[in-house]
Amino acid sequence: MPQDLKEDLKGEAGKYWLLGCNVVPVKQKKPVTEWGRWQTQRQTAEEFDALPWTEADGFGIVCGTRLENGLYFCAVDLDVKNLPQGNHRKRQGSLKALSNNTDGRDA
Repeated sequence: MPQDLKEDLKGEAGKYWLLGCNVVPVKQKKPVTEWGRWQTQRQTAEEFDALPWTEADGFGIVCGTRLENGLYFCAVDLDVKNLPQGNHRKRQGSLKALSNNTDGRDA
């Protein structure tokens, strides 16, 4: 990955860090550094800057910690390859229910 894209990657990751997310650089979807401690403590600016960004081709966000706005970041990953057609419809309904839930309650 060219250096300017790596700088863009760190910049984009930094936007999430500013929101209160703990961010981890990844290469081929695998962390390039130890990240377990950030499940329970906030990453400092110094720790974020010191991460091995030059080795990364992406970044991940450690979920489960409270953000600056008091909410929590989460991700939904639904794999739908090789599922029976009925399961596709059920998952689409679940996603619609999640996207319509804007008041902060669990779907």
